[in-house]
Amino acid sequence: MLENASDLTILPKDLGKVLDTLRLSTLTTKIIKENLVMAFLYNVLGIPLAIAGMLNPLLAVLAMFASSLTVIGNTLRMSKFFKS
Repeated sequence: MLENASDLTILPKDLGKVLDTLRLSTLTTKIIKENLVMAFLYNVLGIPLAIAGMLNPLLAVLAMFASSLTVIGNTLRMSKFFKS
């Protein structure tokens, strides 16, 4: 069975939306990569310290919370795209 689908469908007559879509997809990919790197760094630093017993469990929880907040804050940068 062959399915026909479009990666992008332009409904309005404004072709500038295509450029906006490309910019948004580029920004999204960039932010995803940055979030992965930041989460990876938190884990690369935290896991060995926890294994060695040098990281207090409360500090580990705070570091994970900080990691989540960093990812959320980084992702919120995309909201600027929609305000312009």
